[in-house]
Amino acid sequence: MRFKRDTKTPCFQKVIIDDMFNHYLENAKNKGNAISTIKRAICTFKTHLKPFYNDGDMAKVTIQEHQALISCLRKKKVKKKPTEEFPMGKTFSNASVNRCRTLMATMFNLAITQQTFGNAFTMNPFLAITPMKEMNNRYKYWDATSIHQFLKSEQDSHYYPLWILILNTGLRVGEAVAVHGEQVDCFADILTVDRIFCMASNSIRHQTKSCQLRQLGINDPVKRSLYPLVKHNGRLFVKEDGDLLRSDYLIKTVFPRACKKAGVKCIGLHGLRHTYASHYMMNGGNLYDLQKFLGHSNISTTERYAHFSRLHIQKQSNIVGFEGNVIRVDFKQQEAAL
Repeated sequence: MRFKRDTKTPCFQKVIIDDMFNHYLENAKNKGNAISTIKRAICTFKTHLKPFYNDGDMAKVTIQEHQALISCLRKKKVKKKPTEEFPMGKTFSNASVNRCRTLMATMFNLAITQQTFGNAFTMNPFLAITPMKEMNNRYKYWDATSIHQFLKSEQDSHYYPLWILILNTGLRVGEAVAVHGEQVDCFADILTVDRIFCMASNSIRHQTKSCQLRQLGINDPVKRSLYPLVKHNGRLFVKEDGDLLRSDYLIKTVFPRACKKAGVKCIGLHGLRHTYASHYMMNGGNLYDLQKFLGHSNISTTERYAHFSRLHIQKQSNIVGFEGNVIRVDFKQQEAAL
């Protein structure tokens, strides 16, 4: 590091946002981040961050100027045609604003923790900027009647084993599409989830979204559908003509067509994962096991399914009880709930 002769204070180099983003990209690639994640980050940088900061010295940008970025993003219009609901065009969603904030916070955090750019950064300004409140829209899932109706309609379909697998394990679409015979232990009835199909690179990544290997038990419905396919070498699921099966083909073409044929509401193929998780909780499952089954790295993601647990709701209602002139508090249940 260079120092000023008169004051002996550090002489910081000019750091532009391009330098910080390139450092972020290098780390993301070394960590093995999904190509789709990296592509989204590049798009966010080019579309929103670079035009705002240009070639300014990031070490001299104030918190107020960073907050101005958030304000600009909130007012930004999405390139969509005006509708009756949004006559002036739709603005940036809070979730989209938060993604920009998270990317900036990550870039600053890397610069600080790895002491790059001559230690030009000592604090992360985006930690002082509160994230926008996001609308947690209820996700879509099927009830038991819709599941039965769909599976009955698809019983003779080429993709029936795939539907059975996702509905009974909660696999991500990319994880299900990537399943290979070597992942299935027919003797122990265990499926090892260690890879995912990446649409961005059109290839199999030997790493899951959460970068964690997990093992799932195989129940009887999955055995009956999956085990006959294990006899074949390679990937278990291909197109009807034997070509490579991509996630987007299933999502945009095969699944909507199957829903229309069955006469059920199309909840999106990822909705089968929600359906599994919802019914798991409604049938007495617990959040911590569900987190492992779904491969969530953070329990807060799994907690969206907590309201489906009848046992959980009953436990919450019994923490405090009023009876006559006495208020009864069950501290053991209170601790357990926390």
